[in-house]
Amino acid sequence: MELDRIRTTIEQAVCVSVQSIQLPGIVDAAVRSVAVTPQHVQRVAAELARHGQSDIEFSTEVELFLRVSSDVLSSIQCVPFRVCVTGDRSDFRAIVKDETNWGTAWEKGIEPIRKFALQSMKEDVWKMDATLAEDSYTTPSTAKRIAKQASVVRKTRASRVIRNFSPSR
Repeated sequence: MELDRIRTTIEQAVCVSVQSIQLPGIVDAAVRSVAVTPQHVQRVAAELARHGQSDIEFSTEVELFLRVSSDVLSSIQCVPFRVCVTGDRSDFRAIVKDETNWGTAWEKGIEPIRKFALQSMKEDVWKMDATLAEDSYTTPSTAKRIAKQASVVRKTRASRVIRNFSPSR
């Protein structure tokens, strides 16, 4: 019974930590599975009995819902967690020490769609100018020029909007 309560306390702490992820590219997150073995829980129980606290490290399968433009992409990742459990036989508390770089997790999650987007950009460049060959210099430099021109256009439009803006009286 005590081991079940320890496991439940650890799992709930991880769920709360995952649900509180705050990053602009991550819309939501959910725990799919927590890899806390019975041996982990027994070790935690023994350390709690001796010292009143225990640290445990384990992996958790987390599903991240990633915002990419106007779409949401699901990405399942295995993430390490460290949890400090304190308490006695009647009351257990768990504090998650989350050292995960969620920005990197977001980048890892969008990697499959990013490759597709880059390939699509290359094809669009080739359609604009069929003389461009795919080599290590031409395509990346052309893509950079197009991206830079698009940025200039956005900035120009924004400055026009700002110049034409007049506060209502």
